[in-house]
Amino acid sequence: MIKDNIKNAEIYYSLHPKFKEAFEKLINKDIDLKTKELYFNFDKYQTKSEGKFEAHRQYIDIQYIVKGEEKIGITNINKTDCLIPYSKEKDIEFLNAKEYDFITLKEGDFAIFYPHDAHMPCLTNIQEESIEKIVAKIAVR
Repeated sequence: MIKDNIKNAEIYYSLHPKFKEAFEKLINKDIDLKTKELYFNFDKYQTKSEGKFEAHRQYIDIQYIVKGEEKIGITNINKTDCLIPYSKEKDIEFLNAKEYDFITLKEGDFAIFYPHDAHMPCLTNIQEESIEKIVAKIAVR
């Protein structure tokens, strides 16, 4: 898991062949692209007090906060138990975790979640608020 601000995105271009393209599209909010290797989801929602850990096997997430502030639970997938089994069609599994930490993403921040990173997004940090987030989905090599 990596957490940083979009101003520093260039540092991470070399970590994956599609990261440069993904970050440039995030910065420009040019997110209409949808290919097998890279696509984007734009989400608007209210933060909540509880959530579920999730993990993905086929795609890496870059979660970029456009507006608002949210807390995200994080842990290694090895520290979790299955809650809802993996769906290959949706590339998601839901997990229970007893040991975890939190990060806070503010406007302009992003987090990169690899397949071994279980994450619980959309949580309220200080007070419930409206979030606008773009999630880049990058195929694992």
